[in-house]
Amino acid sequence: MPSNKDQEYHWLQLHKKKLNDDKFDYLLHDAPTNQGAAIIVIYYQLQLLCLNTDGELAYIVQGNKIPYTEEKLKRDLKHWDLELIKTAFMELEFLGLIKIKKQNGIDIKYLSEHKEIIGKLYKTDESKRENNRNRQAKWRDKKKSTKNPSELRKK
Repeated sequence: MPSNKDQEYHWLQLHKKKLNDDKFDYLLHDAPTNQGAAIIVIYYQLQLLCLNTDGELAYIVQGNKIPYTEEKLKRDLKHWDLELIKTAFMELEFLGLIKIKKQNGIDIKYLSEHKEIIGKLYKTDESKRENNRNRQAKWRDKKKSTKNPSELRKK
């Protein structure tokens, strides 16, 4: 768990093969709704909504996961009407991109490819990487300046 001092960075990994995927092709060209492009955008917005819940479409309040309701999704996905959001869920479930499970009478939605699409990095991780890069650069410089490799081992 990151400390309060750590800044957390997230990104979507948009792989070319994913955009050429048969599922996205279906949405763009063959889906009966003719809203494929909007559904793809909604799909990626849903991925961003569940950054902190590992693919479960829920938000956290005082440490408790609360599943998104249709009304809450409508508020958080401001640019889409509720009917399109419902259609997106039907299409994405049909394609296997969203799994819906009933739990105590509540639909719990999971994004099936969440770990492949979302990347995460903490500020301290980047600092460690930078330190490693600097250390390796110093090693390479030292190695270039010394003609006899056995002298490097002695230092």
